[in-house]
Amino acid sequence: MGRARRRWGLGGLAVALLAGGLFWTLRDDGVPPVHEDLRRFDEIDLSDLRGSEVRFGSTRSDVVPVRVDRSGRGETSLTIIDAEAGTVTDAGALPVDGWAIDALPEASERYVAMVTHVCSVEPGETDSGPDCTNDGPDAEPPIELLIYDIEADTWTTRTIGSIPDRWVVLDDVDGDTATLRLLGAAGRLVDTWATVDLSDPEVPEEYTPEGPTPAAPGSGRQPWEEPWTGEGWTMTNPEAELGEVTWSGTIDGEPRSFDIPPVGKFHRTRRCVLIASGGIELEHLHRVCAS
Repeated sequence: MGRARRRWGLGGLAVALLAGGLFWTLRDDGVPPVHEDLRRFDEIDLSDLRGSEVRFGSTRSDVVPVRVDRSGRGETSLTIIDAEAGTVTDAGALPVDGWAIDALPEASERYVAMVTHVCSVEPGETDSGPDCTNDGPDAEPPIELLIYDIEADTWTTRTIGSIPDRWVVLDDVDGDTATLRLLGAAGRLVDTWATVDLSDPEVPEEYTPEGPTPAAPGSGRQPWEEPWTGEGWTMTNPEAELGEVTWSGTIDGEPRSFDIPPVGKFHRTRRCVLIASGGIELEHLHRVCAS
């Protein structure tokens, strides 16, 4: 996130040593204050999402999917952030029978999809993060395709593989189509791909060497290159520069430009840029959107 998370104790009382004495700052809600460089931007009300451990997914729209990590069985959940509207919606727990790991969501206007490994017991920790190592040496944890229909508020699941013999990952979500990639392992020399209709999903019977169509310029899913681009805005790439980045666009019919220091983690949508701050746990979320 670009900065260390502030620690607050005593129910929201921050204590610091200043000029040989104690300096107390009272926060009724226990939330660290907004960084002064972000106060010029609209802040999105996070409600119950504040303080959660989250992982932002990618999008081709202004709907941003967020995985909310929790430690219990079946407790990891999905939250939908509408960047343009500035709203946060809890889509509920992921519909898996176990612990979901490696689930990075991708969204279009209507659908969110993710591919996750499902551990039957609490995951173990490896050098690369949580893994189903505690399931035992002969276990074959299933790989599930999870589909959330934003409009209908419904979930659909399909088992599309298992570890380690049939390793499938999600490459893209575009409209009502998801692209899956079967990794070239276990005797397969090359990666192969298949598509799934998210409105009526079926498990692919065949994968072919033809990969997904590259994302169009201006989509939130386009490759990370300098500058970032969207509908009505451009931005120097914060992942390529260590210092300040510049957002330029049109707001309410007027050309605007903002210099934004690296005080948070940036997430691109079609018409907006989200700025998440708070370290591992999400504390504040700001946005700047082109009209």
